[in-house]
Amino acid sequence: MNNLRQNKLSFINFTKLKDYELLEILKLRNSEYIRHKMLSSKEISLEEHLSFCHSLRSDSSRLYLKVLLNNNFIGVIDFQNIDERSHSYIPGDYFVNDECYKNIAYYAILASTIICIDKKYYYPKISVKKDNLQALIFNTMKFSNYITGENEDCYFLTNDSLNPDKVDLSKLREAIISELTKQFELEFIL
Repeated sequence: MNNLRQNKLSFINFTKLKDYELLEILKLRNSEYIRHKMLSSKEISLEEHLSFCHSLRSDSSRLYLKVLLNNNFIGVIDFQNIDERSHSYIPGDYFVNDECYKNIAYYAILASTIICIDKKYYYPKISVKKDNLQALIFNTMKFSNYITGENEDCYFLTNDSLNPDKVDLSKLREAIISELTKQFELEFIL
């Protein structure tokens, strides 16, 4: 993966996927590596998963995206509890545990900023399990989130880096696209 410029980074809405593609997502979500990092570490049944994924077709408060690199499934990025009035949402993501995709998660999450700008999701409400130091460092150091509170299990974070009163979002969007397209062909099927 030395030359990323040849690579295609795709984001596909779960509602556009066939059941066999949703099964691939379930397999990753139920892996011990991913479950341990999730707020709910319970294993999800096939029936629960398909029912949930099919319910997304009529639920505007959630957007789930399958992330692919060169048509290979590498992870999921999601937006939950989307509130169009307050422009807030709960972001989530998980990616395969494979050394060759180590830095791709960063680029995928950066690309998801384009979606946030386009859909006016400006204010994330992030929860990170206290035992997931990697996610806490990633969120605070790479994405400038800051801790707003905590409970017994989690830290709560947010940022206002997409506040339209403070940032020229069209310039930011252009800059992100310009940077990413040096390395990737981008595809969004929302």
